[in-house]
Amino acid sequence: CLQAIQRQIRGRRIGSVYAAAGVLFFRTVLRSTLQEWSTTLAVNVVGVVTTIQTFAPVLREQREPSILCTVGSASGLLRGDRGVASYQSSKHAVVSLTDSPSFELAKSDLQIRVHALCPCYVATGMSRTSVVNQEVWDGTRDSASIQAPSIPASPLALTLESHAEDLRPHRRGRFYVITENVRPYVDHDRPFGVDTLIRERMESLLSHQIDNRDAFVDGPAAGPAATMKGSLFRSVESDGET
Repeated sequence: CLQAIQRQIRGRRIGSVYAAAGVLFFRTVLRSTLQEWSTTLAVNVVGVVTTIQTFAPVLREQREPSILCTVGSASGLLRGDRGVASYQSSKHAVVSLTDSPSFELAKSDLQIRVHALCPCYVATGMSRTSVVNQEVWDGTRDSASIQAPSIPASPLALTLESHAEDLRPHRRGRFYVITENVRPYVDHDRPFGVDTLIRERMESLLSHQIDNRDAFVDGPAAGPAATMKGSLFRSVESDGET
């Protein structure tokens, strides 16, 4: 299959490749199913690996400058918590596996710039489509009945269009491209607070400890969470948004 795709794309000028496969199930470890884990890892991790293995050899051959970008998540840089265990684990894997091609290509293929894209809060319909797709795979829903989902509107989230505009840090050579919820890409002053949360994670690793105090504190509407506590999520709680 990989070879067939490579035959189709060889000889074409490819400027950018984004490995953006993703599914999301809102489940804790104890309440999730093995099928949800299998699906999440197959799509979110193996899907990214398949994309890299398909396109990287072609990018190496063409020699012109190009971008190879995996789409992870800010969740892949932070500690795990609450009800997105399989998703967050998969995004940690994506960020980690992106280190490898960056290292592998560093010496011989400097024309390929590798990036790990880590969005914060983006409005998508992924959680809805993931459940629907799983029902189709399980045989409990007819694929003919599926309709394109509407993307939920949120005044706090990055839209898909504003998120695309925020990808310009590629041009500044950053490996970790973190798209925060800040102006001019959103129309508010309530950031996700990802830098603070990354620092907390690093301090925990260096101290060989983990801080679970957030599990005992009432969090936003979504429940206690160690990562959803920036000013953006305090706004979510006060506005009653989910």
